[in-house]
Amino acid sequence: MQRQLSGLICYVAGLVVRIILDMAKFPFGKFLRARPDSCQVFGNWIFNALYALAGVSFWRGVWFLLRIDVGIETYKLLFVLLGSLFVLVLNKVPNSLISSPLAISIDDHEQLGVSSSFFQKSQDSGCWFFLDVLFTNIVMRQLVVFCWWSLWSLENKFFFYQNMGEQGAVISYDSLLVGYVGVVISTFLDKMIQKFCSHSSVTGKVFSTVVTLLAFFSCVNVWRGLWSFLNVFFLPNLDSDANYLIGHLVGLLGLTGLLVTSTIASDSIVVDSDKIGEVVSVRYWVR
Repeated sequence: MQRQLSGLICYVAGLVVRIILDMAKFPFGKFLRARPDSCQVFGNWIFNALYALAGVSFWRGVWFLLRIDVGIETYKLLFVLLGSLFVLVLNKVPNSLISSPLAISIDDHEQLGVSSSFFQKSQDSGCWFFLDVLFTNIVMRQLVVFCWWSLWSLENKFFFYQNMGEQGAVISYDSLLVGYVGVVISTFLDKMIQKFCSHSSVTGKVFSTVVTLLAFFSCVNVWRGLWSFLNVFFLPNLDSDANYLIGHLVGLLGLTGLLVTSTIASDSIVVDSDKIGEVVSVRYWVR
């Protein structure tokens, strides 16, 4: 009961804060554009930090509630995974499943003026903008978490067990290997599709969807592997609270120095265009 309450509180808090930030995104971006560069950088950093914090709370809440209320039987996990993937692919938003290391977002306050919701509404749309924000957070972003949770939980049955919230002593070398091999293959296939497939052909779109799903699978495995690696090797002699705090600060400072804090706040719903677009979005040196 205590874990369920903890999950519910995290879910509601993350959801509410995300909705508020999505609503405030456009006016805050407009406010920053009229300020000096230093204020724009700092304001963008603050927004990213709050958005990422709310995202972690939201993901943790959904993750806990699914584990408790749905369960981790194989047939249930398969149903959640395949059903969620079907809805996302049908609505042309499977790219929303991809995270680092196959998606990096460079810090830029201009991003606060770009819609990240499902129907791409702006503040000028009035109540439709509010409904778009609600639908994006309550439906589409939860489907993304459903996919990650169900795939991660399924792999716990076949790969080395790793569960968020449990500090185990086993490193998922299998996930690390599969994840990074998948990253290389996804990147290669994406480049091949861009080079050899027609931008509007059905075959190209099918191949692009397959690469998107492979990229999603690869990202989940990289996260599983690195999560287990940090559990074992990152400051193992410290108690868990100090370990997590230092890890958070090191990661945040590193992302800040590299100007990529937007990556931890890029929970956008990416809608496919009519033409084939890139699946892998990594352009750190080429801007």
